[in-house]
Amino acid sequence: MPWRVPARAEAWRWSPLALIRALRPVVIVKGAVYRQDEVVGAQWVEGHGGRVHLAGLHEGFSTTNIIERMKAA
Repeated sequence: MPWRVPARAEAWRWSPLALIRALRPVVIVKGAVYRQDEVVGAQWVEGHGGRVHLAGLHEGFSTTNIIERMKAA
């Protein structure tokens, strides 16, 4: 994963779609809580030959939990 952009990308004054267009990812990965039509930039990425992957969820694993454990360490 060469690039990971925090959900709060607006801190850099970039919209999520503007970042996607600038970085030109081949794959966007989101959790399966989303539907394909809810993923920002999905149409753009697929229109440029990329794909969107909705990753399965696993109980007890989340980026929020990982961040909280890192803060506590």
